[in-house]
Amino acid sequence: MSMGMKEVEVNLKGPGAGRESAVRGLLSAGLIVTLIRDKTPASFDRVVHTKADSSFILLQKLRFADLKCLVLMSSISAALGNRGQADYAAANGIMNGIASILAAENPGQAVALNWGPWDRAGMVSQSVRDQFLVSGVQMIDCEAGVRVVLDAIETGETCPLVIVGDGPWSATALQPDRASVVRSTS
Repeated sequence: MSMGMKEVEVNLKGPGAGRESAVRGLLSAGLIVTLIRDKTPASFDRVVHTKADSSFILLQKLRFADLKCLVLMSSISAALGNRGQADYAAANGIMNGIASILAAENPGQAVALNWGPWDRAGMVSQSVRDQFLVSGVQMIDCEAGVRVVLDAIETGETCPLVIVGDGPWSATALQPDRASVVRSTS
């Protein structure tokens, strides 16, 4: 999903001409995969800016005093990388940094959910799924993933970085005092 500034401005406006309604919570996500040897500066910029620019625009446009939560959809690739996702990992690292800074200022208001791969949804083909499973990476059950998002919204997650899913990474993939882990249930 790519969210440009014009779309953000439209999404932040309430019903009726010129009226704004309070945004109480927001999710942000995005992905494109290409090997580094095949990347051009323009393709790298497009991937990084899809997530990073959208996040920075949201920071400019949202009224944080009225915001219950900001849930950024990040990826475990921010900490561990993944083949073909150097730019995606960098973009997610930016989102993690934003969540960490906001959470330091207002604990429980911002969280970056660092997802592993989803089962039967998202970007994982059967061959990629098989490769993940062989390497010990478990798929995230869709219902369990939705519960993680809802819990982050409802409870005001106090840890700014949450690793979601099971894999060869450990709870220390991100700084343990700043990250929590939600295990897969699939």
